[in-house]
Amino acid sequence: MVQRRGVLLQVVAVAAGVAGLIGSARAADEVEVTWRVPAPRLQEAMAAVGVPPERVKPDAATVEDTRGLPLLYIVAGAFALPVLAQGLVSVYKDLTRSGATVIDVSGAKVDITHDLKSPADVVIVKDRDGKVTVIPGRPALDAARWLEILASAVRGGGAGGAGK
Repeated sequence: MVQRRGVLLQVVAVAAGVAGLIGSARAADEVEVTWRVPAPRLQEAMAAVGVPPERVKPDAATVEDTRGLPLLYIVAGAFALPVLAQGLVSVYKDLTRSGATVIDVSGAKVDITHDLKSPADVVIVKDRDGKVTVIPGRPALDAARWLEILASAVRGGGAGGAGK
């Protein structure tokens, strides 16, 4: 019985922390994002962030696959951080051939792309202060952790304290 209470308290504490992160992210409203989404995951990304097809375009800078289709599509717009975090979970939870996910907030907007030379199971974050953080375990990141990473990077305080 004592063990169950301990687990319950841990769950309540995590939920409270997530609620606090979501509240602080909502306070920041929306952020301008340019997200280069791997072609096989475009539908998941569009559904998760609620972007209409007219706001999606092929990334002309990427090579084309054997059928002449682009490997990446650009999804651009203003998104609330919790919505974007859920989109990142939808797209990256079991994606293995995209290289590292790179989140760069050093410019005027959040730029999400890929580094094919880096391992696919990491997230590389460049925050507003120019600090670069590498976070391992991308497939295991849930929406709360993605939200923490995004919110911390946008604020300029690193990437949520994990990884170096």
